[in-house]
Amino acid sequence: MALYSPLAGPLRHLTVTVTCAGLDSEIQALLSFKRNLYDPRGAMDGWNASTPAAPCDWRGILCDAGRVRELRLPRLQLSGRLSDQLGNLRQLRRLSLHSNNLNGSIPRALSECLLLRAVYLQYNSLAGEISPAFFSNLTNLQVLNLAHNLISGTIAGDISASMRILDLSSNSFSGEIPANFSAAHQLQLINLSFNRFSGQIPATIGALQQLQYLWLDGNELYGTIPSAISNCSSLIHVSAGDNTLSGVVPATMGSLRNLQVISLPHNQLTGVVSSSLLCNISVLNATIRILNLSFNALTGIENNDVEMCGSVLEVFDLNENQINGVFPNLLMNFSTLKILDISGNTISGMLPDNVGNLVVLEEFRFGNNSLTGEIPESVTKCGALRVLDLEKNRFSGPIPEFLGEMKNLTTLILGGNLFTGSVPLSISSLYSLQVLDLSDNKLSGTVPLEFMRLSNLSIGNLLRLKSLDLSRQTLSGELPVELYGLPSLQVVALEENSFSGDVPEGFSSLSGLQYLNLSSNAFSGEIPATYGFLRSLTVLSVSRNQMNGSVPVELSNCTRLESLELRENELTGQIPADFSYLSHLERLDLGQNSLTGHIPDTLSKLSKLRELDVSSNNLTGVIPANLSLIPALQRLNLSANNLEERFLWRWLLVLAILPSGSLMLLLCCCGYIYSLLRWRKKLRAGAAGEKKRSPSPGSQGARGSGENGAPKLIMFNNKITYAETLEATRQFDEENVLSRGKYGLLFKATYADGMVLAIRRLPDTSIAENTFRKEAESLGKVKHRNLTVLRGYYAGPPPICGFSFTITCLMPTSAVRSELGYVAPEVTLTGEVTKEADVYSFGIVVLEILTGKRPVMFTQDEDIVKWVKRQLQRGQVSELLEPGLLELDPESSEWEEFLLGVKVGLLCTMPDPLERPSMTDVVFMLEGCGWDRKFLRRLIRRLFLRLPENLDHFQEFIHLCV
Repeated sequence: MALYSPLAGPLRHLTVTVTCAGLDSEIQALLSFKRNLYDPRGAMDGWNASTPAAPCDWRGILCDAGRVRELRLPRLQLSGRLSDQLGNLRQLRRLSLHSNNLNGSIPRALSECLLLRAVYLQYNSLAGEISPAFFSNLTNLQVLNLAHNLISGTIAGDISASMRILDLSSNSFSGEIPANFSAAHQLQLINLSFNRFSGQIPATIGALQQLQYLWLDGNELYGTIPSAISNCSSLIHVSAGDNTLSGVVPATMGSLRNLQVISLPHNQLTGVVSSSLLCNISVLNATIRILNLSFNALTGIENNDVEMCGSVLEVFDLNENQINGVFPNLLMNFSTLKILDISGNTISGMLPDNVGNLVVLEEFRFGNNSLTGEIPESVTKCGALRVLDLEKNRFSGPIPEFLGEMKNLTTLILGGNLFTGSVPLSISSLYSLQVLDLSDNKLSGTVPLEFMRLSNLSIGNLLRLKSLDLSRQTLSGELPVELYGLPSLQVVALEENSFSGDVPEGFSSLSGLQYLNLSSNAFSGEIPATYGFLRSLTVLSVSRNQMNGSVPVELSNCTRLESLELRENELTGQIPADFSYLSHLERLDLGQNSLTGHIPDTLSKLSKLRELDVSSNNLTGVIPANLSLIPALQRLNLSANNLEERFLWRWLLVLAILPSGSLMLLLCCCGYIYSLLRWRKKLRAGAAGEKKRSPSPGSQGARGSGENGAPKLIMFNNKITYAETLEATRQFDEENVLSRGKYGLLFKATYADGMVLAIRRLPDTSIAENTFRKEAESLGKVKHRNLTVLRGYYAGPPPICGFSFTITCLMPTSAVRSELGYVAPEVTLTGEVTKEADVYSFGIVVLEILTGKRPVMFTQDEDIVKWVKRQLQRGQVSELLEPGLLELDPESSEWEEFLLGVKVGLLCTMPDPLERPSMTDVVFMLEGCGWDRKFLRRLIRRLFLRLPENLDHFQEFIHLCV
């Protein structure tokens, strides 16, 4: 018997209707999702509304009670944008589309899927910002993984208390880290690394009792590490490298019972490393296994008075800090250490004899310190040691023979010390050795010369050796044939010794050789043509030897060559045209040989070539015009040949031209800047509607005026009296001061006829009047197309000189103004101003004019030079443009000329003074790369409209007067 209810039928019909409506909506949403995507593997080919159980029988779809619960299509090369219709999957719990090629933004409609618990969208190309509703609405979300995308913007909403895994790493998020954390949050993993988050690490993170992993690397975080982080009792791994965090590492972090990894490299941390981070009273309480504090400003390691300090530390990295004092003996008690790196500090004293306590040590790096004495023999007890790096210390004595007992060594670096004696024979027994660096020592002395010869070293057993560096010694004789039988050799550096004999052809048998430097020795004979078999070679340098013969055309077979240096030999013949096949070549130096013939125009095919030097040869013919088409070329030296130049260079030329005095070099460079400022002045006046009146031709002549008839104001080309000058400057009123400097005040003088002069009023000095007159008369006779003559002078007191805004009254080199941002780094250290420092200051002005950025706008951490380089490295060239130049077409010649100017500025501001071009080079670079006056007028017109307030600043920097 059945019971019937009159409502049963309608209710069942209503349920079926609602379910069918929901399914239909989900089917349409999924089909819309499919239509938006390109599916190269056909993963969604079976998505058809006519299938029996659509959409629950579709690939990647999981249902529950007939509704879509999961959408899983990872690693299928899907591309396209996510459909807004995904928001109609109201029962969706899991969305997994990671490791595809999806682009566009994450649809806001997805925040309507209120039941979502896990979202996996990592490893795509998603961009745009995330809607705040995504965080505020999805209160059930437990896993959010958006790593390795292009998403930007801030995290506007609060992080849900249900969230357990939050991974936003490797995106472009900015703003501050959310701080709404409380004890109710269940977060176990936070990965915000490699974004642009700024601000401080919120102290509220300390409330996350379940947090195990915290990654904040590669952001813009600053401030101190909150001590509250020590409340995260479950913390296992904390990493916040590559930020600007400061202060000390909280010592209380050592009390966390689960903490195993602390990684804080590349910050600005200070103070001493607390012993609580290294060890504990009981080994049972010690947990930290990896401690990386490299590249900070730490000054020491806390001494621990406890005799037995238990530790489980395995990796301790203090590389590049400011640790001083003697070697921290505390570390010798940590028998679990496997990697110890304290290189790049200022630790002094000797290596302790108990270094042998580190029985499981695998890497011992202590280079770039100030250790002295000898290597203790107890180091042989470190039987597991693979890497021993003691370079650039002050170790002395012979290289110990007992090193040959350390059979597991793969890397032995002892370069840059004071070792004497011979290369120890025992090294030949290190069968596992891959890297041997004994360079830059004093391997000589009282030991017999014959014993020092490399031929006495049996190295035939070093079959795994990949890198051999014996450079900068006094080793002599011929190379042993055993050297060419080492099949694994990739790097051979033997430069700056006294090796002799024919150029070793045996290297041709080393098919894996990548770097070969034989420069600055006494090798003779011809360069072996068989070097062409070295297809893996990237660097070949045999400069400064006694080689003769022609340059082997077979070298063009070394297609991976990046640097070829054959300088200062006795090579003859022609430059091989087939060098054009060296598509990776960046440096080609054939200077100071006896090469003949012409420069092959095929060299223009070397698109990566940055430096080309064929100077001081016997080359003839026309300079190939297409060399200017090499896009990467920065330095070109064709000097001291018999070449003809028939075109205007449009690239950076570094020519060794006829020598001239340093004063004329400075005149040319400052004249160039003043030509810029002259155009700027005219355009600025035109924009303001000001009409200047030039002195009439009838005013030419010379006249003096002074007290009691004594002519003290001398004008070379105009009739101006001292009284008129006083009136033009309003009695040298303070309001007319353009600049203040070491050599007096610079005033603006506006005369009645509209002429404007700059008047330098010199401080009272003991210089004789006659001497001053002679100097001023000499400057008044200077004629140059980039300079206007000195208008006149007044013999004082006080002495003054008058000049137009395009004139340069020059000081000696040592008179460069020490203004913030313009002074070369070496000047701040030595206090000595050199010609190279002048070039640096000039380069700063060039970058300032082109970018519209003043040096004082930058911080101590990033000056204008670093800012320009960073924009170029990121490919953000448009960020360099001064606002008035934003309309430049990237395809235009103006754009190219702008970039050339930037490169000139960067060359002038090279960190190494010896790498900066001379003033002569700079002038030729600017004139030779196409910066004609037509271009300058267009450039300065824009600069005037945008930066009129900078004119006085530029004048103050350039107008220096004796």
